[in-house]
Amino acid sequence: MMHKYAVETVDHMLQDLMDNALSFGGKVVIFSGDFKQMLPVILKGTPGLILEACLKNSYLWRNVAKFHLTVNMRLTNNNSESVREVAGLLKSIGHGTYPICTELGADYIRLPDDSAIPYNSPDDLGSFLHSVYQDMNNLRINELRSYFGCRAILAPKHSVVADINPTLLERLTSDGEMTYLSADSVAEKLNSDTNAPSSF
Repeated sequence: MMHKYAVETVDHMLQDLMDNALSFGGKVVIFSGDFKQMLPVILKGTPGLILEACLKNSYLWRNVAKFHLTVNMRLTNNNSESVREVAGLLKSIGHGTYPICTELGADYIRLPDDSAIPYNSPDDLGSFLHSVYQDMNNLRINELRSYFGCRAILAPKHSVVADINPTLLERLTSDGEMTYLSADSVAEKLNSDTNAPSSF
């Protein structure tokens, strides 16, 4: 979610452009999405600073008409029990009903073992990558899209991604490097103005 100041800046700009003191210059603005899923990123911010940066804490929020969706449309055509379990898990986390793990701290939860794999050493990372991408070196070229399209690793920070990517790339096997050469040229046309640049 973007910082509330960004939305407030758009509000001021539209008021100025429309010469109208109403919110957003009298224009209808639609905010959509699940606000529970993403908080604004505040560098070294405390929980209080992060919450203060949310759009819900803006002066604009009092003018917002809220409409709640009641049916998860992504699940209406999906009969997979595992997908429904994950959706229920995410819903309970979002609503704050998922149990707190007091061993970890007052603000921590422990995800089910089948949803999270512990990472304490480089060996753990290798096991984790193998569990996600176990068959990646046995794929045919036409299988790559569907294989990688249904797998992802979610990381909390770029530094974690920077650790994972080189390790995963080392595991890729190939038959050697291929160099693809290209050549750029202009088709010759006599007496054409396009053969010379317009300025020198």
